[in-house]
Amino acid sequence: MRGLQLHELRNKVPMRTHSLPCFIGLSALLSTLLAATSAAAADVTVGGPNGEYATLQEAVDALEPLLSTTTDLQRIRIVHDNIAKPGATFTVPANGSLTISGGWNEDFSATTGGKSSLTFAASAPRVLHPTVESGATLILRDLQVVGASGDVNAVAMFLSAEGGETTLQRVSVASCQGTAEAVVRVATSNDANVSFDDVAFQNNTVSTTAPSASVTGAALKINHNSSGLVSLYAVRAIS
Repeated sequence: MRGLQLHELRNKVPMRTHSLPCFIGLSALLSTLLAATSAAAADVTVGGPNGEYATLQEAVDALEPLLSTTTDLQRIRIVHDNIAKPGATFTVPANGSLTISGGWNEDFSATTGGKSSLTFAASAPRVLHPTVESGATLILRDLQVVGASGDVNAVAMFLSAEGGETTLQRVSVASCQGTAEAVVRVATSNDANVSFDDVAFQNNTVSTTAPSASVTGAALKINHNSSGLVSLYAVRAIS
């Protein structure tokens, strides 16, 4: 009796199969999600014959929309030779993440063990002027600022750390000439943490308010006003 009822039920209510359309729909959804995930993290290159951008400023401008909308790591890799007009002013917004690394070979397949030299651009008051907001992360690695000269404080770099984590690793500053107190200035606030790891200063000079006076070796000034830490590891002056 039960078998007859089941047979009759199958005859009255034909079975419909939706597995194939559902599978296709799920695959399309997964593909969309994967595409969105991969598009959120960028890796762009600067300089040399194969770089996507000619200058560091162009590269950070291109990544600005991603830095503002995702927490995924954004990377900028710079070829080992000099970069024309490298002056870059940029912000790593709240919860954004950016790594700028130098010393790459011309096809960006490997690092050379050296640094990328950022030369001074007359159109920019400083070679580097990054601002790091709350919860953001900035790493500057294997870079060298050389020959910056101008009538401005912190002519090589002015780091405004308003929060988050900032690391300078294997960075050197050489033969820069500025005014006021130092060629590199760091200003911290809120809960910012800043770390200097293997950073070298060589032959830098700043002019003072006294007529024709200058101070050699005035490399770094730190205005620490945050609840976080400023850590200095292997920071040295080379004569």
